[in-house]
Amino acid sequence: RTNSKYTLAFQSRGSEQAYLDKWRALREISWVNRFLMGAGFAPPLLRLLKCRTFIVHHWGPSSKGKSALQNMIIALWGNPELLVSTLNRTEISITEIFRHMTDVPVIYDEKQVSTVDHSQLIYAICTGQGRERGSKDGGLRQDRQQWLTVARTTGEGPLIPESDLGGQFNRVLQINSQAFTDSHDAEAIYPFTAENHGFAGPAFLRKLGELLNAKPAEGQLSGLEQLQALCQSFRTQLAARAGIDGNHAQYCAIIATAQTLSESWLLGIPLVEAMERALDDATLALQEPAFGIDSPVTRD
Repeated sequence: RTNSKYTLAFQSRGSEQAYLDKWRALREISWVNRFLMGAGFAPPLLRLLKCRTFIVHHWGPSSKGKSALQNMIIALWGNPELLVSTLNRTEISITEIFRHMTDVPVIYDEKQVSTVDHSQLIYAICTGQGRERGSKDGGLRQDRQQWLTVARTTGEGPLIPESDLGGQFNRVLQINSQAFTDSHDAEAIYPFTAENHGFAGPAFLRKLGELLNAKPAEGQLSGLEQLQALCQSFRTQLAARAGIDGNHAQYCAIIATAQTLSESWLLGIPLVEAMERALDDATLALQEPAFGIDSPVTRD
């Protein structure tokens, strides 16, 4: 609250119903839209589901709607014009945003203009805490920032080169499939989100709070246990479908959980239908080749 930019950024504007209607229309265009919109609701679930910070990188040729979809996603929480950050910055400044916010998505657009390499970027974001800093009288300062988030990046190429399949690869989901087939649909997102934003994220948190605070009936699971059981069910099914059960399966299961709850709570989609669609979308994301259509590398 001491930073005026974010005080302004996390305010609602326009029509909540208009935003929900736009989201409902976008989710019918492609599985990418549904999955990545689900990722926009996932950050508040990370500490509840015991998951560390990770990155979802959406890449491909320009004019395919990557940045437009980014705007739609961050508009869940507030004003995209204030909340979307460029990667044309120093390694240290990449994490300065976390002095002011956590548990909400952080958007970094246009990887191709980044002034830091992929390993620096991933390390800076996914450690989940800032660097140690010395105090004036010696020793270490006690105000080291910490965060949990699903960071979103876009670019014309993959975040991680195909030659680097080490630990950094396990912290990133790379999505190459395009979100829009019509560039006009993508361009229309920018003026729309400038006028309609900041409703869906807070509404999701209110519903999540109701779930977590509800007193369970005797012999029934608590809200937290229900949330954890849903995520574990997704992970088990994803592992069976894809034949793998690593970090990427966990990330996809968390996003599927967020997608299911957000579509059910906010769009009124029947729970079973939302679950089935989320499982299908997460399966596609988990099986997405990491470096493009012809890449032999999938999640492991």
